[in-house]
Amino acid sequence: VNFMPETSGPCRFGQYGALTRAIVRNRRIPDLALLSLTAENGYAGFGVRFALRAWHAVVLSDVLDDMESAVLALAEDPDAALAELRAVGEDLCRGIARDSLRQLRRRIAGAARRIARIPRRGSIGDLPVVSLIGEIYVRRDGFSRRHLVERLSRMGYLVRIAPVAEWIHYCDYIVQNRLVARSRPSDRIRNRLTCAVKDPFERGIRRRFRDCGFFLDADTGAAPLVETARAHLSPRLTGEAILTLGAALDRSVHPADGVLALGPFGCMPSRIAEALVQKERARQPGVPFLPIETDGNPFPPLVESRLEAFLLQVRRHKEATRIPSRRERPAD
Repeated sequence: VNFMPETSGPCRFGQYGALTRAIVRNRRIPDLALLSLTAENGYAGFGVRFALRAWHAVVLSDVLDDMESAVLALAEDPDAALAELRAVGEDLCRGIARDSLRQLRRRIAGAARRIARIPRRGSIGDLPVVSLIGEIYVRRDGFSRRHLVERLSRMGYLVRIAPVAEWIHYCDYIVQNRLVARSRPSDRIRNRLTCAVKDPFERGIRRRFRDCGFFLDADTGAAPLVETARAHLSPRLTGEAILTLGAALDRSVHPADGVLALGPFGCMPSRIAEALVQKERARQPGVPFLPIETDGNPFPPLVESRLEAFLLQVRRHKEATRIPSRRERPAD
């Protein structure tokens, strides 16, 4: 059985399953089935118990990815700290595979304590923050983004990647608000019950890591992003365009000193979001914003020059908005 989720809308994600089925059919591959859960019912189908287990995996991967950037930027020995973080991740993977939920919670608490013991050379609040948003695959895949997160982190920037959990919350949102054709009353009831269980799990996990010194917590909800973008794009055009647009404009959900929007080459949802963000910024400038298209090849010199200028603007924005410490404040 080949597992390939899918979605609707103007995105290649919906075509992967169709392409795989065509390959299997054309090559007459025997004894192979395709299992495709869909975003149109919140990837339902495996039951609540599996959904909670998978949800732990999604949330923990988001948290560890964010902390990888902080570890590279803050740790006294970045390479040793990165090795420790990855060892923690492997331990959590084993827990997700075989622990009860109670045992997994204890393992998560132990992981947070291990990470808190990593020596660091400053505070996470001192770092300029870059919010990396855009198409969910390229922003999460190191090769597709040309290892941009690692590069910026070693330069002293904290890169906060828009979480995978944000997409799952968005799938819940479109089911509950009847924005998809397959949203039946039974689906909405089942989805609300699942959210009532899984949302507290997410808050609990993120709270565990909040004080470890390498994690900058923020909201992962999709509803605020959709509401922010609603004035510019109809929520009925479902997909990542409205999330990218909302994330670029709503600083309460994605607080940052600069926004980097990454999309695949020629991606229509990415270009829709980019055009609308640029239009809004022409009317009301905000934090530095840079859209980048990637096809997996090294960035051309023009993109590298724009990236260099963007990072300088991010540094200046951080300095302009930094709250001085008590020692730096002038005497009354």
